[in-house]
Amino acid sequence: MRRTGTSEAGGQRRQHKTDLVTRGRPPCGIAGRLGASFAAAAVLGALTLGGAVSRAQTFDERRAAYLANPDRYSHCGESIWGWLEAGTRAEQVHWLIQAWLRPNTPPESPPPEGSPRDLDSCWTWHLHYDIPSILLIRVLRQYGDRISPEDRADIERRYYDMLRDIYYFHHGSLNNRLFVFVGRYLASEDDPDVTVDYPAFPALDTFTWEGRTYEPGNPYNSLAISRDWLLWKMDLLVTVGDKDNELDAKYTPPIIASLLTLADLARDEEMRNRARMTLDLLLLDSILDVSVERHGGRIGRTYGQFVLAGYPRIYHWPFWGIGGDPVVDIEAQYLLVWAGTYRLPALIEDLGVLDDEPETYWHLNREQNWAGGPDKQTFVTPFYNLGGGDGLWMLNVGGSDGRAFRLWINEQETVPVCTGSDCYIELGHYGYQHRNAMLVTNVPTAYVHPDNVLDNFDSHESASGWEIYREGRVAMALRSVGDIAGLEVITVGVDYPTYEDFTAALAAHARLETAEGTPTFVTSRGTEIRAVYDATLGRVVTEVDGARPWTSPFPRLATVDDQGDPIVSWSGRVMTVERHCQRLTYDFETWTSSETTTCGGADADADAEDDAGGEPDAGADADADTVGPDAGPDGTPDANGDAGDSGGCGCRTASAGGGTGAPVGLLALAALAAARRRNRRRTHECGRTSALRLPR
Repeated sequence: MRRTGTSEAGGQRRQHKTDLVTRGRPPCGIAGRLGASFAAAAVLGALTLGGAVSRAQTFDERRAAYLANPDRYSHCGESIWGWLEAGTRAEQVHWLIQAWLRPNTPPESPPPEGSPRDLDSCWTWHLHYDIPSILLIRVLRQYGDRISPEDRADIERRYYDMLRDIYYFHHGSLNNRLFVFVGRYLASEDDPDVTVDYPAFPALDTFTWEGRTYEPGNPYNSLAISRDWLLWKMDLLVTVGDKDNELDAKYTPPIIASLLTLADLARDEEMRNRARMTLDLLLLDSILDVSVERHGGRIGRTYGQFVLAGYPRIYHWPFWGIGGDPVVDIEAQYLLVWAGTYRLPALIEDLGVLDDEPETYWHLNREQNWAGGPDKQTFVTPFYNLGGGDGLWMLNVGGSDGRAFRLWINEQETVPVCTGSDCYIELGHYGYQHRNAMLVTNVPTAYVHPDNVLDNFDSHESASGWEIYREGRVAMALRSVGDIAGLEVITVGVDYPTYEDFTAALAAHARLETAEGTPTFVTSRGTEIRAVYDATLGRVVTEVDGARPWTSPFPRLATVDDQGDPIVSWSGRVMTVERHCQRLTYDFETWTSSETTTCGGADADADAEDDAGGEPDAGADADADTVGPDAGPDGTPDANGDAGDSGGCGCRTASAGGGTGAPVGLLALAALAAARRRNRRRTHECGRTSALRLPR
């Protein structure tokens, strides 16, 4: 985002500058003009490197970089896995173990000299057993021969006491309960005859698994109840998601950390296998929403300051090398991934990297995960992602200067930035989406919230009633009429040959109106999006060209690409993931999985979205506002009759600049990490941030 930009209107080229100069830390209440027509105020800087990610940066190279210098991780306990792997820093390891054993109790002595600067915060790290429960069991089982006899005995005594303690059934959110049930199960494997009361605490469920029912207020064998609870919860996570609203959220990484611990340390092979399969699905669920280094669409329970700083980041750095420097982004329970044996399947790792796809590539990801509602969809391209479905929504755009930013519209003038309290951010409200376009309702005053310090976009103009902003090759058209607003996002050279073609199409076709009481947005392609009340569902839903574009609820996870080919599809409880001649099959009935190579002709349904997301064939007009199968950049067939060339065995050839490269090595990784540290997010002195207001 440059300080000045140009735009064209009426054949006259004009220069725009802004007096909103806020690259540093702006004082509260600064206001100015952005372009010609937005009322603006200071917004929080959240600097994240954008751009493609090289496949040469492997998980094991990132792991090696961590192990080579664990002391640079200063949050409580982040360094311990490197120390234990190397057999060094025995004093620091001992001090940290003793701090974890006594949460919220100050240690008798300060950390040893030479400890990372934040090590003395460990004793205040958490109020209960939850986080230490998965960390201490790993230290004991995996590194028992590298800690002192005193520490080993203290950990064993702690688990002996906890197994018999009713308070070792945390009654908080899902991430807390997974911590303690994993810790309880693993410790119970070594102490299998313990009986304990399952307490009648809030949020502790009555549940049934394989005919066995567990009701709060009754005693049960500790190993049996923890094993059955984990099997029951993993089954729910892979079939219907999580109604605790913790997927696609700040609190997804703790869920992943618990499952990583279970997959590595359980002595029961069935438990290890189910944990690995659940991890595969949850990480796939996350990465299919990601492009321009930002997690797209609706998000679950996440604090305001984390959203503004680019979260959620769900193990994107360890497994895909994207999402920010782990020194800033990942805490101790997350870095245990470096001590473990779990690795992503190659196909899921491949799906997180878009630099080998043509620039015309997109996929539509639909999922049932209860992040703000039962159905979520995200439209993902290499240049931006737009996601919502019905309800909450968000746009992420890759900046022309390498920094990504977020944008959403709601009726709130300010965005709370909370510290140390449960203050969850409100994203875009009342959004009704068809791929790259969003109709927004119930916004008498439409405030546009970008999460970055945007002195200016590359260019801006007001034309035909639309505010049109351009950032790199992405153009965004916004308009507000009455209490509704519209947003359409396109990529120049993909959706339209030129920027001028897009603005001309807006002038010719785009409309925003309330027709017969129904909010309506007609896009530049002439596609009509309406927000209509569905009496069966009891809520307002999206209608496209007179038809509901999907059925509710969505499958647990279903994804289709720009060629109409399913990437993720389901048959009963069997999930198939397929891309680039590779297929993964997960049978969640028998809890088995397989991996095969699928070279040969395509076997795609003419309307694969029926199979991969519940969308009926609405005809050609339903695909009008984005380039679909058999379309070139301007929506017409290219010379080969399709949108991308195919290589051998039905796979698409990598685009120019994509593909693999030589291994970058640890020095290059260190340079990358240094660059990311230089661009880490900036703090804000104010208690809130303000927004841009769409003109009337």
